[in-house]
Order: sequence, then structure tokens, then C-alpha cells
Amino acid sequence: MDEFALVLRYGVFGLFCLLCLAAAVFDLWKMIIPNSISILLVALFFVNALFLTFYSGYAVAWFSHLGAMLAVLIVGLVAYRFDAMVAGDVKLLSAISLWAGFEKNLLDPLMVEHFLFDYLLLVVLCGGGLSLALIILRRLLISLPPFQGKYQNTTLPRYLLPREHLPYGVAIALPAVYLAVKLPLLGGFLFL
Repeated sequence: MDEFALVLRYGVFGLFCLLCLAAAVFDLWKMIIPNSISILLVALFFVNALFLTFYSGYAVAWFSHLGAMLAVLIVGLVAYRFDAMVAGDVKLLSAISLWAGFEKNLLDPLMVEHFLFDYLLLVVLCGGGLSLALIILRRLLISLPPFQGKYQNTTLPRYLLPREHLPYGVAIALPAVYLAVKLPLLGGFLFL
């Protein structure tokens, strides 16, 4: 791999991780994931995949990646319809699933899972841990004297208030950063 391709690959890897972390921070800070982050993740995928195809000669499994995004988007839209997920989470999860694809993890021959399965499993585990932590934290806050029944005039973040949505974007973004080193279109070639 020549120097230009290597710099570009590290740049794409860094930008992917930065966008995922930005989504997590926005979800914690504002309880919203900007559409621009999901759009940039999708656009970055296509720029990277086209570069790999035409410059490096890498055979990108287009149907695998697009199929993974479409499958996650359809399931996410059903979950959104029944108020199980919010729109920003569905869009972010679909955009990151585009990067994972249905491809098998070839970097670790002992593993039989696919990248998408690994990613979604980590999202579920992180989401469960986040939910449990916030439930405990909310219960602790309820027991403190300054907050007993007086949530209207507090300056607590929304996700610490009772009956508020969870910032699930954190549980979507952090596993993506963790798995980024293994994904073939991101860190798979860089960190062998």
C-alpha cells in the first residue's frame, strides 16, 4: 500500500471514530443525534469503498454492506413505529451497519460470527449496561433530599430524570469505535 493510500485509510478510520464519538456526545448532551452525522457516515463509506475499489483494487462486497444497512433500517423502522427506538438511533444504527456488512470476520478464523452480528450484540450489551446504570443513578437521585419530587426546577441532564428516554446513541456509537479496528473497510488492513 503506497503512502497516499495509507494516509487516506488512517484519515477515514479517524473520521469514522470521530463521527461515532460525536454522535455519543450529542446524544448525552442534547438527547438528539444530528442527521448530519449519519449522513456523513454513509457518505464516508461510499467514498472509502469507491477509493478501495478503483485505487487499491479491493473487491468491496456491495450487496453485503447495503443489505446489512437495509435490514437494520427495516427492523429499526418497525421498532420506531412501536416507540421502541427513536429516529436518530435508527439512522445511526443503520449507517454504522453499512460499514459492518454481512461479511464474515476473516481476521479471527476461530470466530464464526459476522461483523454485523458482533456489532449488534455489543450494542445490546452496552445498551443493557447503560440502562441498568441509569436506572440505578435515577433511583439514587430520587432518594436525595434536594430532588425528592422536585424535578421541574433542576438542572440535571434529561436522561437522569424519571420517564425520559435513554441516550442510546452512546450504546450504538461506542461498540462501533471498538469494532472499527476489525472492519475490513476501516482498520482491517491497518491494524493486522
